[in-house]
Amino acid sequence: MEPSVVVLDDPTVMLDALHTQADIMHLLGSIQQRTGVCFVLISHNHKLVGRFSRCVCRMENGVLQAMRTSARIETEGYEKGEILSLGT
Repeated sequence: MEPSVVVLDDPTVMLDALHTQADIMHLLGSIQQRTGVCFVLISHNHKLVGRFSRCVCRMENGVLQAMRTSARIETEGYEKGEILSLGT
């Protein structure tokens, strides 16, 4: 079974070390490159999501509030709120 989309709900939330979080995200990136799977990453960590995603959406109370490329997030920042990442 090879899914085309995998939803990940805060996969690094319980990991303390930043390098461990980055290792997990790099592993997901390697899997994505090898298989072509799209990861939908749900997280409150906008810095982590912005660093490892191409497109980021901000949601509030289940409603889409904004969508930006990760490059825009790095230069413009993001408001506090839940982040939905597309295409990790």
